[in-house]
Amino acid sequence: GGKPTLEGGIQEADIIAALRLYITREKFSFPATHQGLGYNNLIYISLMLASMSFRASQRRGQNAAIFPMLLIEEPEAHLHPALQYKLLSHIVSRVEDEPNDSRQVFVTTHSTHVTSAVKLNSIIGLSLNCDGTIGVSYPGKLFPQTEKGQVSRGYVERYLDATKSTMLFAKGVLLVEGIAEQLIVPALAHALGMPFDHHHVAIVRVDGLTFKHFLYLFGAGSAEGMEEFALNCPVACLVDADPTRKEKGVKNARWKSCFPFELGHDDSSYDYRDLSGVVANLNSLKKNRVNIGIFHGEKTLEYDLAMWNYKCQEFVTTVIKHADEIRQLAIKPMALSGKLKEMLNDDEYEALEKITSENKQKQHRFAAAYLRCAEKCKGEHAFALEQLLRLEKNASIVKCPSYIQQAIKWVTKFVPAKERTS
Repeated sequence: GGKPTLEGGIQEADIIAALRLYITREKFSFPATHQGLGYNNLIYISLMLASMSFRASQRRGQNAAIFPMLLIEEPEAHLHPALQYKLLSHIVSRVEDEPNDSRQVFVTTHSTHVTSAVKLNSIIGLSLNCDGTIGVSYPGKLFPQTEKGQVSRGYVERYLDATKSTMLFAKGVLLVEGIAEQLIVPALAHALGMPFDHHHVAIVRVDGLTFKHFLYLFGAGSAEGMEEFALNCPVACLVDADPTRKEKGVKNARWKSCFPFELGHDDSSYDYRDLSGVVANLNSLKKNRVNIGIFHGEKTLEYDLAMWNYKCQEFVTTVIKHADEIRQLAIKPMALSGKLKEMLNDDEYEALEKITSENKQKQHRFAAAYLRCAEKCKGEHAFALEQLLRLEKNASIVKCPSYIQQAIKWVTKFVPAKERTS
């Protein structure tokens, strides 16, 4: 016998629940439920950002304000890489362009496209230590407030793109000079039974000799008191030795590249350096950081590989100059053919012929000719050699130089600091 009545008000959430979002494109209109999950996530996040701005503008009394926080878990899920970057760039710009709005956005991610869209100060790294504890790193705080420190910080922020950002997520990092090392070294690691993908190792090309800028992230030369917040993983720098010589008694003489077998050949006319200044600077910057290793051979990657494979025909790719002559030299490494001899100047050939050890002479003869024939096609040669190394039948034929083996072991087998020697 009661009388029904309607009471209550309509809330914002009730209205939103009753509405359906439609997308109009050209002549077509369709519900948002027919779109991809990643794109719909973008729409939802944009609505949440707008809602945060509205709520932050409201007051709760004279001395009270709302401080909303938006927590986004792995926005890269179901999202195109370009949109990942665009989303984070948009969030960063919203926060920076409205500094007076009270709000904060937290994003958890495994995406290098996401990390490349933000500055170092916005990044906090979480990792699992060997003892099971959680390690926390603050990349933006590791650069000292000095001119050199800030130059390095600016360099890293400019070049920490989606490729180089892999170091933020890796369990081991190998820094290399160029494309040749980036292609060949992972293939060598695979042949040695220590594949980088299995050990979560990132190989990062620094494009030149700019290793020092990135080492701050791993605690080398870090700001005072911040070493414990460095990236907690082993890092190796694979550097060319690049021996050089300089004419004596010549004003403004410059150091010029030379072969290892030329070192000390003519002390009356030249000063020699067996290692480039880059190696010395990196060792100085490293100091007592037990997670950082510096590794080098006798000259360059191509030269050192040839030294270790001077009898291996399979090692010679078809893309290098005078490939047939190089293969014949691998079969009979006793003398250079006319074409290969022309690749060396008189001083180089004279120093080569004066090597007393017959075996060493064969190694350097093959390596010098091999390097000169591969110099103008390093990228193409590296790709061809990488494909050759990936073939199972060649895995045991091609030998890996010892310093590269050491670098691979360094980044693939992390040992607690107390058990480790530098």
